Amino acid sequence: MKDLWGGMFDFNGDGVMDIGEEYLAYKIYEAVTEESDDSDDEDEKPYRIDHPHYITDDESECSVCGARFSKKLLSCPRCGVRFDSVEKDEEEWYEEFDEECAWDEEEEGW
Repeated sequence: MKDLWGGMFDFNGDGVMDIGEEYLAYKIYEAVTEESDDSDDEDEKPYRIDHPHYITDDESECSVCGARFSKKLLSCPRCGVRFDSVEKDEEEWYEEFDEECAWDEEEEGW
């Protein structure tokens, strides 16, 4: 009778798979057929993140590779993924605005 794996994991070539070879074959099979834990990431569609700025030019960012670019493109210039949606992140705008206000207050002597 042939073993379950067809002799593929008979590492010592004796024609019989011992328990160690069977265990190793099973672990390799388990690792190859295992689904990744990142299944949620696979469902997430690529999107463009728009970063408006108060002082400097606005930027956009790719959600997949993190590349930043100055134009509002439909696909990423670095990784080439096509964006399904757009998200706006105004945090940098507020930071620049607060810095500008603080600088104006210092200039005016407040």
